[in-house]
Amino acid sequence: MPLQLLPLPLSEFDIYARVGDVAFRPGICSVLYANGMTPEGIRHAAAKAQRYEQKQPGRMHFFKIMDTDLSSDGPFGQVIAVAQWKVFAQRSEEEIKQEEEEENQDEEQYGTNPDIAPGNMLNFLHELHRVLDACRMKHLGNKPYVLLHALCTLPEHERRGAGSLALEWGAAKADELGLPAYLEGSPKGVPLYKKFGFEVVESLPLDARDFGYHEALTHMCMLRQPNKE
Repeated sequence: MPLQLLPLPLSEFDIYARVGDVAFRPGICSVLYANGMTPEGIRHAAAKAQRYEQKQPGRMHFFKIMDTDLSSDGPFGQVIAVAQWKVFAQRSEEEIKQEEEEENQDEEQYGTNPDIAPGNMLNFLHELHRVLDACRMKHLGNKPYVLLHALCTLPEHERRGAGSLALEWGAAKADELGLPAYLEGSPKGVPLYKKFGFEVVESLPLDARDFGYHEALTHMCMLRQPNKE
């Protein structure tokens, strides 16, 4: 059977988090969650996603890519990859600032994910958010756009087409809405992203070595203009 792209409900957030942890380790999860992800940390992240969905209904779109020929008895069942897209409507600078304030209030009320310890991990998280926000504002301002928030494939299932399925959805949605699409990705993924019309606009100004990791973890900011046909 061919691979299938299916919506991933928030009730299955744990599979999204666990696939992401494996896909991005070694990598960004090695810095953010140096001691590993725990069930408590995943529950914290899932609850935060639920609150976000309540505040911004319909913005997040979670997906799972499944291989139905696989046994469902493994740790990830038949899931070989996960993805998350976000669709941002037109927002004023005041609305963007309000969202940032609400995000800070959420962290004050519910705390930081317990798997992210004070020190290098927490400092990296705050700097990551700062540079992501700055680059998105630089290239998109307050215009509406479609964002590839995450694309995570289990290492043993890479280069099987799971990433292409997720990118097809996002590219089609961006074209349907007539919006640019944006992502931050590792150099390894750049050739695939280019196949879907993304172009590198800059390197993300963040060096994981500043936070105790052994390599820079370079990521590229990439932008795609909508297909007008």
